[in-house]
Amino acid sequence: MPLLSTRLGFAVLSSLLISHRPFALIAQETPNEINVVLKATDATRFCRAIEALLQKKSIDELRTLKNHTCQTVAVAAAWEIARKSVRGREGGQSFRDARAAEVNRFIGFLEGRLEVCPPTWWVEAILGVEFDKNGNAHFQRSKRDYHKDMGDLRTADGCHFESCKNGFFLREGGEALFLEEEFVDSIIASGRTRIAVRFCESRAFIAVHSEDAGSYVMNCIDRKTGGIVWQSRIWAAGAPLAISGGGAGHAVELIPGKDVVLVFGASVDMFYVEAFDENTGQVVMRFSSSR
Repeated sequence: MPLLSTRLGFAVLSSLLISHRPFALIAQETPNEINVVLKATDATRFCRAIEALLQKKSIDELRTLKNHTCQTVAVAAAWEIARKSVRGREGGQSFRDARAAEVNRFIGFLEGRLEVCPPTWWVEAILGVEFDKNGNAHFQRSKRDYHKDMGDLRTADGCHFESCKNGFFLREGGEALFLEEEFVDSIIASGRTRIAVRFCESRAFIAVHSEDAGSYVMNCIDRKTGGIVWQSRIWAAGAPLAISGGGAGHAVELIPGKDVVLVFGASVDMFYVEAFDENTGQVVMRFSSSR
């Protein structure tokens, strides 16, 4: 209970500092060190820029960055504080308590900055983190369920494909989305077999990813026409992680927020969250623990 109270306290405080502005606007008014992060054109450059920004910072300097108006910088700094605070400590109950406290603070801060509650499976995976002596994090395999659907495709949350004239319906409970046959064929051709979907009033969001944590695309679909409104690339780990035996267990969930759609993802070696403007698909923030 005390840990939960700590998380809620951080959520309330950090909600006062939230910024949903796209990268391009924030980049116009930030110092060069942070500007490099915001102007990164791919996941590799982004991770290098975050590393350069954070690696030599003291805890006090990181706390300053944690209050930055840019969500990307603030969330990355918050995770770095959690990571550095437990790195190098010995094991035992006191270490486990300290680790749980730091991770709970991070999750509470994240909830406040994003103004949304992360998925339960995602939180549980992070709470099970183990740090090695170098500060590298390893996470529990998520409990999010994907079931075999059409061919090799796997869907989550009770979604399933249903064939119809000129295409398919993707159904979840009482919700349905028409997808043109060409679009479904492109999913199959991509080799990515896992599908996460979120139905909203006039639109639906679909992310097609693989079991590794490589980059993939999220689609915003008009529910009335089935047409693509916009597409945005999720960087995740950037490149597929080299995981032996059983795969990386990469799971994804899409959550609508305040004028944004958020992508929560996790595998055994990393977790991430990325946010996009719900109307345009412009990047609002990116965070990955795999830097």
